[in-house]
Amino acid sequence: MKNILTINERILYIIDNQYGGNKKKFADSINYAAQVVFNIVAGRKSSLSFDVLNAIISTNDNINTDWLLAGKGSMLKNEVVEVERGDGVDYKELYFDAKYTIDVQKKYIHGLEMEMANKRNAG
Repeated sequence: MKNILTINERILYIIDNQYGGNKKKFADSINYAAQVVFNIVAGRKSSLSFDVLNAIISTNDNINTDWLLAGKGSMLKNEVVEVERGDGVDYKELYFDAKYTIDVQKKYIHGLEMEMANKRNAG
């Protein structure tokens, strides 16, 4: 798979590959207006709010959040990525690096959720 640089491009890639290119179907699946999705992927290429990003992640369980957020790895969690097995590759280290990345992202998302909750309570 080619390197998809922006999160907007990655969302469009999800729409193309998981929803047959149907932006409205994708928008309905995440419970947002089609115009919001259009603005993200085709129109103004708007920045994503945490709420939209959270909706995408929570309604697309098979999407690899590491790929969605940072463009790392494969789009799908269960997608097999072929790794050339050569001398000097420490697969145990790769595993722990990936686990660390996931743990950091979980903490980051939790922090954002707490920040949102605090803002809701303050407002």
